[in-house]
Amino acid sequence: MSGSHLLQDHLLTLENVQGCRIECHEGQLWLTAGSGDIILQKNESWLIEGESPVVIQSMANSQYTLHTRYAEQLALLRHFASIMREMLQQVRLPFGLRRPAH
Repeated sequence: MSGSHLLQDHLLTLENVQGCRIECHEGQLWLTAGSGDIILQKNESWLIEGESPVVIQSMANSQYTLHTRYAEQLALLRHFASIMREMLQQVRLPFGLRRPAH
């Protein structure tokens, strides 16, 4: 699993992360932002909505990923493109045309 590691009791300050999502893969993260405190457990995530910096403290050795503002939209577009490719492969081309070789 990809992501960043934060050792227990270590702090990290993130700035300019409005619209990003932080996902906890392992451990426990205590997040402090303008809207208050949030504790993320394993397999939980939080969308950062405010403009204030976010302070992360690791309550245990932890692994997390900070998803950029556009990461989820890009993943959705890639998924949509793969569905379209599958659909196009199932369509028979008229007039005996052949599909291009890959």
